[in-house]
Amino acid sequence: MLSGPLLVETVLTGLIAGLLSVPVGIGIAATLVYVLYERCFGWSMDLHAHPVILAQGIALAVGAALLAGIYTPPAGPPGAR
Repeated sequence: MLSGPLLVETVLTGLIAGLLSVPVGIGIAATLVYVLYERCFGWSMDLHAHPVILAQGIALAVGAALLAGIYTPPAGPPGAR
């Protein structure tokens, strides 16, 4: 009864986490590439964000959340079996 709404909630949580991780990850990568590498090592490189890779990251977050929602631990205290 509760498994349907619970799975929807976990998938939406994974989707939100995946969508939020994309701009945060690009921001961290840009900081590393354009600021840190240049100041610390004296060299630079181009930053390429391919949409397929970003979509795979979002799909991974949704899939991991879905698997976490499907898993149900055994009932009762640990070692009760």
